[in-house]
Amino acid sequence: MKKNFNWQSLSFQTRNRVLWIGAGVFLLIAYQMAFQPTLEAYQTYRRLSAQLQSSGSSAAQMQHTKREMAQFEQYLASYRTDSSRTDPLLSGLTPLCRKHDVRIQALLPAQEEQQEDYQIITRPVRLQGKYISLLKVIHGIEYQLKVGRLSSVQFRLEEDPISRKKNLYAECYIQHLKEVK
Repeated sequence: MKKNFNWQSLSFQTRNRVLWIGAGVFLLIAYQMAFQPTLEAYQTYRRLSAQLQSSGSSAAQMQHTKREMAQFEQYLASYRTDSSRTDPLLSGLTPLCRKHDVRIQALLPAQEEQQEDYQIITRPVRLQGKYISLLKVIHGIEYQLKVGRLSSVQFRLEEDPISRKKNLYAECYIQHLKEVK
């Protein structure tokens, strides 16, 4: 004989327990059938998106690195000079000084320093003239002459011991690189 299950005969607490167990089973089934595949698909999407972005950014990084290398090579080329010509500094500096009424007081011998694959050659030059004229020559050395880079300039006001006249001097240090083979 079949006994009918009477929901009304159960106590309130038992009905709540059965309801909570049913809700738990329902959530477990819903998670297994709907939520888990959706979450896995979302995680796969995020992982693939990250891989796609990283592969795209690596190409952008490579282009950025190539641009930086080209800029570095261009910058390095401005320090190099062709040593086959006879003193390119003097031949370029002389017309520039004549144009701006500046005298070359001293063109001292080069100081050489070895660093890794390059030799750094520093040429001290001492110029005399008016302040604005000296600035124009210094600007010309830095931006027009292709004899290296101007690494330092120091202005000095000195009195000539014979004439007691004050003269303005600019001591310039021009550096260029030479590859050591």
